Amino acid sequence: AIDRLTRAVVCCDEDEALQALAEGSGLGRKERETGYTTLHYACQYGLSRLAAKLLDEGASLQAPTRDLILQNTVVQPGGQTPLHLAGRAGEVEIVELLLSRRADPSKVDVDGFTPAAAALQHKHQALASKLAAAAGQVLPSEEQLKSMAALGAEEGRKRAAQQLEVPDSLRHVYTLEKVWTREECERVLASVNEAAASGAASSLAAGGRTTSE
Repeated sequence: AIDRLTRAVVCCDEDEALQALAEGSGLGRKERETGYTTLHYACQYGLSRLAAKLLDEGASLQAPTRDLILQNTVVQPGGQTPLHLAGRAGEVEIVELLLSRRADPSKVDVDGFTPAAAALQHKHQALASKLAAAAGQVLPSEEQLKSMAALGAEEGRKRAAQQLEVPDSLRHVYTLEKVWTREECERVLASVNEAAASGAASSLAAGGRTTSE
């Protein structure tokens, strides 16, 4: 079940999230599917008071997200830190907070995007320049950014496809000899096939009666 703090921050209820923290909720759980922490959400949604409090409580500045896959497509690459998300969202106050707490502006996600490049990709030019300066880097050109995005999309498709692959361990039929013998497995299989055939016959018979009626 989702904990109180995570529920509050996902719903952008900053006051409730702060109250949960004050009452000893802890830092919330890292989401298994996305890798998001409560700090990721706070930074993405511009909840600056909550972000500051989470950092005071020891939240990780460098925790990476996982690929966000929807309809077999990576819609947001993994490896993004809270600073990446704040940059993407154009949250200037959050970016300044994270940098003041020594967040790494040179960290790259799985597609090779720094927080500055992520901000630039989402049209936050001034913020991208601030992040690039903090990292001692030069912003990519428009052509470089397009090339990075295209390569990221292609690699994302490959990663999404890998998620659908059947593991080798499930590609082969085998028996659990210490649980059932081969003969027992065959008897169970025969019973299942018999039941399936009987069910199919019953369905056909019912269909015939309905048609005749």
